[in-house]
Amino acid sequence: MPSKSKVGFVNSDSGSGRGGNNGGIDRNNSRNSEDDSEDERLLAEQRASADKQLQEMDGLDGYEKIGVPGALAQLPAPKAKRQEFDAKAGAKTFEKLPKVTEEIARQTLIEHSPKKCCNGQGHLRTMPITKVENTLAWHYSLESFVESRFTCWSYEPYTGQQFDGRENGRAPGPWDIELHPKEMFADEDREITVPHSASVKPCHHCSQSGRVPCRKCRGKKTVSCSGCSGQGKKMQTQGAVPRKVVCGDCDGHGKKHCPVCQGNGDEQCSTCKGQKRLVITVKMKCEWRRKDVDFIEEKTDMPDELVRNVTGKVIFEEEAE
Repeated sequence: MPSKSKVGFVNSDSGSGRGGNNGGIDRNNSRNSEDDSEDERLLAEQRASADKQLQEMDGLDGYEKIGVPGALAQLPAPKAKRQEFDAKAGAKTFEKLPKVTEEIARQTLIEHSPKKCCNGQGHLRTMPITKVENTLAWHYSLESFVESRFTCWSYEPYTGQQFDGRENGRAPGPWDIELHPKEMFADEDREITVPHSASVKPCHHCSQSGRVPCRKCRGKKTVSCSGCSGQGKKMQTQGAVPRKVVCGDCDGHGKKHCPVCQGNGDEQCSTCKGQKRLVITVKMKCEWRRKDVDFIEEKTDMPDELVRNVTGKVIFEEEAE
C-alpha cells in the first residue's frame, strides 16, 4: 500500500353500472401486477439456484473464494513482511522560513481588501501597525493508495470458439497477475480475464438441455385470461344495464395460450442461448482507491479549516511503499 506524506506550512371506485365495470378493470390490473411480481420472484429463484450450482463446481487453485456475476468476492492480499522503522532515520531538518515584516503584512492586507469597501484602501496605507507576531501552522496530510482485487465467475454460450484453458498452463494466482494503475494516487477500476482459467462446462441453468420452464406460465402452457380475470365471463354494459357475457378473448375458458412460450411450456435458456454448454472463465476486478487523512497543528484562534484551504509552502514530502 503506497503512501505519501506532506507537511504544509500552514412520492376504485366500485359501484353499479359503469362504476362496477371500472372496478373489474382495477382488479384485473391488480392481478396482472401480482402475476408479474410472481414471475420476477420465480425467475430470481431460478437464477439463485443456478448461481449456487456455479459456485459448487470445480474451482481453480488460488481461487477457492470466488463470487458469481453481480456478487464479487474480495481476495485478501498476501501478508507482507512487517517493516521496522527507525524514528531517528526519518528525522528531517526543515529550511528556515522568512518572517512576515510590517511591509509584507500591510501589502497582504491591501491585496485582500475590496477596493470599494471602507472608504477605499487609502487608509490601509497609513494605518499604524502596532505589532507583527510570527507563528507557524503545520498541515500534515497522509495520502494512502490502496489496491483491492475481486473475482467472480463469468460465462458465455459455447459455439465452438477458441478459449484460453488450463491446457495452456496453470492459471496465475489473483495476486500473481501484474497490474499497475495508469496514474498513482488516482482512483481507477479495471477488469480482466484471468489467463488460462477458461473451460467448457454443461450449462448450469438448464442442465444442458438448452430449454428452461417458461417464466410466464411456469411450464403450464396456459395463463389466466387478463380480459376476464380467469372467470370466462366479463361485465358488459348494454344501454344502462350491465350483464355478464362470454369473454371473447378466451372464448369463455378463462385461460389462453401463454404468449411467451406460445403454449409449449418452455423457452430457450437465457444463459446458454440454447447451446447447452458454456465457456466459463474467472473475471477479476482491480480497484485502486486514494484515502486521505490530515492533521493541523497551530497555536492561534484561527479555525483549522482556514489553514487547510490555504496554499502555503510544502517543506517536506516523502513517498514510500
